[in-house]
Amino acid sequence: DVPIPTPTSVPIPAPTGVPIPSPSPLPIPAPTVVPTLSPTSLFPTPLPSDVPTLSPTNDTWNFGTWIPSGIPSRFPSFSPSITVSPTISLTPTVSPTLSLSPTPMPTLEPTSDTFRCADVWDNLVDVELPWTFDNTQTKWAPVFVPRDLRFLNEHAHWEVGEMWTMETTVSSTCGNDLIFSFCSRRGFLKIVVPAYATNFTITVVDTIKFAPSYYYMRNRCQNAGSVTFSDVKLGFGSCNLDVGPTIYPTYLPSSIPTISLQPTLSPSHIPTYLPSSVPTSLPSSIPIPLPSSLPSSLPTSHPTPSPSSLPLPFPTLVPRSDPSSLPSAIPTLLPTPLPSMIPSMLPSSTPSSIPSALPSILPSPLPTQKPSFGPSPRPSISPTSDPTPVTPYPTATPTGYCPNDLLLLHPVMKVDHGVAWASSPTIMDDNSTVSREFGLLSGSVAPGAHSDFTVFLNDKLIGQHGSFTKTIPEMAGRVEIFAVKSKIYRDQRIVKVAYQLTDSAGRSTVRLGDEFDIQITLFYTGYTQLSYNGTSQTASCESLPNTTSGIGFCSMQTPIAWFSEDHDNEIYASISVLYNTIASVTSEKVVVTCKQLPTFDALIDGNMELVLPFHPLPPGATFDVIVNADTNKQALRTWQFTIEYNAAHLTYVSSTTSTNFTSTFSSHDSEGLLTVSNAGLSNDEASSQVNTGSSIYIATLTFQLNSDVSDMVLLGLFKLTTNSMENDDNIIFVSEKVGQVNDERGTGYTWGQMTVQSVSPVGIFSYAVVSELVNISPLNGIIETSSINTVLIYDESSHIDISGDVICNLYSLSDLEALSLNSCVAYVSSLHHRGSSQVSVLVEYGDLSALVDMIVWYPQHVDINSSD
Repeated sequence: DVPIPTPTSVPIPAPTGVPIPSPSPLPIPAPTVVPTLSPTSLFPTPLPSDVPTLSPTNDTWNFGTWIPSGIPSRFPSFSPSITVSPTISLTPTVSPTLSLSPTPMPTLEPTSDTFRCADVWDNLVDVELPWTFDNTQTKWAPVFVPRDLRFLNEHAHWEVGEMWTMETTVSSTCGNDLIFSFCSRRGFLKIVVPAYATNFTITVVDTIKFAPSYYYMRNRCQNAGSVTFSDVKLGFGSCNLDVGPTIYPTYLPSSIPTISLQPTLSPSHIPTYLPSSVPTSLPSSIPIPLPSSLPSSLPTSHPTPSPSSLPLPFPTLVPRSDPSSLPSAIPTLLPTPLPSMIPSMLPSSTPSSIPSALPSILPSPLPTQKPSFGPSPRPSISPTSDPTPVTPYPTATPTGYCPNDLLLLHPVMKVDHGVAWASSPTIMDDNSTVSREFGLLSGSVAPGAHSDFTVFLNDKLIGQHGSFTKTIPEMAGRVEIFAVKSKIYRDQRIVKVAYQLTDSAGRSTVRLGDEFDIQITLFYTGYTQLSYNGTSQTASCESLPNTTSGIGFCSMQTPIAWFSEDHDNEIYASISVLYNTIASVTSEKVVVTCKQLPTFDALIDGNMELVLPFHPLPPGATFDVIVNADTNKQALRTWQFTIEYNAAHLTYVSSTTSTNFTSTFSSHDSEGLLTVSNAGLSNDEASSQVNTGSSIYIATLTFQLNSDVSDMVLLGLFKLTTNSMENDDNIIFVSEKVGQVNDERGTGYTWGQMTVQSVSPVGIFSYAVVSELVNISPLNGIIETSSINTVLIYDESSHIDISGDVICNLYSLSDLEALSLNSCVAYVSSLHHRGSSQVSVLVEYGDLSALVDMIVWYPQHVDINSSD
């Protein structure tokens, strides 16, 4: 509500009795009708003269050597002559131009090869260059997987909206162009590798569209070719400002113009820095910023259509027949036939015979001969002898007013910012307080939007903003959930679920705050879900869901007691949303399988064991294997072991040993043979306490699965041989003994095995940017739209935006009367003739699907208020 200020009561002043200064008796100069001898270079007219000039000016500039300036002058030139000065050309020139769009024939190489940022590729990317990518037959195939880029994804500036530069040198044996980029809806830091390119260097500057991300190929090779990345540089910011255009035109214009050697197809909007060496074929239609250094030798071809509307600095020789609309700089010698509407700069010495139409700003010391038709702004020094015809005297008391009088000014309260829909006319009470009812503040906007209101009197804004509103998101009313990992193992016992929250109407923005909590609960029921007689554990999720999409992740470790050595066990997980510790909504339970525990024999009689991962790993994954020892009740001092591994599938990365030992040595060859030994203890006094036992930690060895490994069970991966184990008395008590291997099968095997399983999608979540659309297109013709976004979840907990790769359809064809889809953009228009409290959109990505619920508001009746 905005109160209307009451009017003040000020007495109306009496008219002045001072004579009004008359206009100057001198005639007002008219524009010249005689041609000038030459155009002036210091005082140009805004428009060309009626008569062409007789000869060019011979004035010269005395400001030193003539240098064309890129700064426009306030003095325009006179003639559209052919000149070598800087021009704003409307026709193609052969001069270098400052192009704001990609040139049709860019240069073949960049102008500078200086990479001006700190290159982070070698430090943050776990890929050894040169890197050959040969999976070119698969569209969307990853080139550098998330594990390779895990340190880059953790970089402080690898965030959405940050600018990065990538410089890549590649070679290709593919017969068509290949497109690579970091993964997002349309990709970013995108490069195009030409067919059969050889050591081709590409530099691209772009902003991060999605993080964390990975690098992949967006199309496929038409032949069985490969791409080799021989050098990659990656830096934060714009790292090469001088990079010129590439062989191929850019998708978007560069933020920094390049200097092209060929003329542009269309004139630029900005003048060139340097003048062209050849004059333009036609004069420009816009005057050049500075007078030309070479005046034209001919007069202009056409006189101007009308004289200048501004006065000349000096009077003309011949007076005009009627007064000008603006006072002249110097009064004329003869009076004008009629008084001017604006007082002259120099008042006359005698009063005018007819009062002026407008009173003077300052009162005159003498009264006028006749009173004016209206009161003056200020009272006169001496009152007039005759009363004014308007008001004989001011009122003695302030003039009152009635609030109903303000209604004649048509008070209207309107929405100044935001969205709201008026549901009643504007009302003003006896206290001049304006009010109006509004509704549907959530229509066509996301929850949490702001709106404010203003009041207008007679279409003029009164005061500042009045009431302020903010739509409050509703509490979560639904939870969709699926397990990121459907199976867990002895060495990977963490249950992780993905979820999406919506309110009861389907909006993905829900109420969060101090009173909000979200929890995960694991249920262990034995063998059946039908009768629950087991146990459960509950914990709060480590993070909140996304405020726009409602998508989040939650995890919890499963107790080892819930696993069995005899069979697989099923457990169940659910998500609960609480407000002030009271549950608002709980999801359905999802099933997670606890895989049967492998069993292992204890080491005896002194030996070593090699412990491999018990869960599947994706191609390219890095993993650790552990070496332990049984000392047969002796204090172990020195040792040596050898590991044979399958070099066709594995790559050795590094090794670390127990801090109880010192001076360790290792040897490694490319055939898959690794030998590790030590020279003694780090602490002789504590040897018997720390180096005696049945499971003494010896070393950790790190390997990587080759990225070209297919999904399979890899047999014969590792073999361990205990070469020697020596005690404190320098007695070797173990020599050349086959070690024990513990893998996913259990124990008792000479060679260890592992399972390879690629990363795969497990589900999608979809949401509408705006879940409520208000269809007033039948009234104003405006079409309201809302995009539907989709996120794909992988079983390695990564997720990407795939909004451009999904298919959207209405779940029910009857909803076509309320809403339509253009790809995955929902819209309402005058073609629709009803609303709906729930329009479901089915989103599909391969075998995965999701539903998005929307609300459509449609006017039932319209009230029209008119006042005058």
